[in-house]
Amino acid sequence: MKTVFLDITELRGNPVRTGIQRMVRQLLKAWPTDVEAVPVVYDSVREALRIISQETVEFLIESGDTPSMPLRDAVDQVNFLDDPARSPTVTLREGDKVHIPELFFDEKRTVFHRKAIASGVDLSVWIPDFIPWLRPECFPRIPSFHPYMHYLWLVFEARKRAFISAAVRDDFECRIYRRPSQGTIVTDLGADAINIGQQTFNADRKDLIFLGTLEPRKAQHVVYNAFIGRTRHPDLRLTFIGAIPEHGIPADFMPLVKSKRPDVRLLTEANDSDVAEIFKGARATVYTSQVEGYGLPPMESLYAGVPVIVRDNLPALVGKPDFGQLRLGRGDEEDIRSAIDIIGDDQRCAALWEDARRFPSRTWQAVARQIADWA
Repeated sequence: MKTVFLDITELRGNPVRTGIQRMVRQLLKAWPTDVEAVPVVYDSVREALRIISQETVEFLIESGDTPSMPLRDAVDQVNFLDDPARSPTVTLREGDKVHIPELFFDEKRTVFHRKAIASGVDLSVWIPDFIPWLRPECFPRIPSFHPYMHYLWLVFEARKRAFISAAVRDDFECRIYRRPSQGTIVTDLGADAINIGQQTFNADRKDLIFLGTLEPRKAQHVVYNAFIGRTRHPDLRLTFIGAIPEHGIPADFMPLVKSKRPDVRLLTEANDSDVAEIFKGARATVYTSQVEGYGLPPMESLYAGVPVIVRDNLPALVGKPDFGQLRLGRGDEEDIRSAIDIIGDDQRCAALWEDARRFPSRTWQAVARQIADWA
């Protein structure tokens, strides 16, 4: 049986609920049984990869659906389950397969893997995006990403590269590597993790849903302003589902966060079951984020048959049919308000629902199968 060492050091050390860590959790969960997956982490003390227990892996997967658990508690539980002193290290040999499904900035870990590549280890990486380097203004608290160039050098030297979208691959080849790359695949991401179930339209559905962390680049405040400024369809409701970042609430978001309007609500601690329940009243979803590496929530919406309002440059949708979508060019208040007017019209909305059923979605099982066969 083929064996792949899965380096999930970042997930083990910082088990938060980012989009990237959601990718890693779903990959672990859906990994096919006919390819042996050995989850490992980089041990900087022993300068080696070490195997982590199955109990630890199971907790890391489950913690992704427990938004109310404080990060400190999650880290403490991981440290309790995963005792480095009891974990065997891995002696990598030429031809061994190592896969890194996460973005990270640890220079020692990068150096370790670059040495492994030089010694003949078959290392592959799954790349979510290059936003830190291409759009550093999205991270105002970090003065420069220049100190983290070592991750890019690892990507350059990896034997194989997988990109979550064609747009991310194009960013790599056109703006970073600046030449065509070999040994690459585009995986897309699975859209079935939330288990929403196929939805059907009826005119009683009145909820617009925006799923995503409250941060400037996702621009929920623009959607809020567009919604409260509408002059038609007063029976619509708007629900934001997303965590508040550790560094606090952006000033532009304060009217949204403090809103007492009966037609607007904010849920900061919703697990997948909560989201699935909320989708039972969804008329459409909104995801007009200004900068994204992929944009999974719209794909999950379309998988459930629910139309979406999106920006036309969303990486997840580049090169794909526009079934069930209202694609916006500017994504400003006027643009969004016009789309809300369309969604509010029963006949036009019903047509979008019918169209959404035709969108070609992927499952996490298919994505994990592709990664396992390729790595």
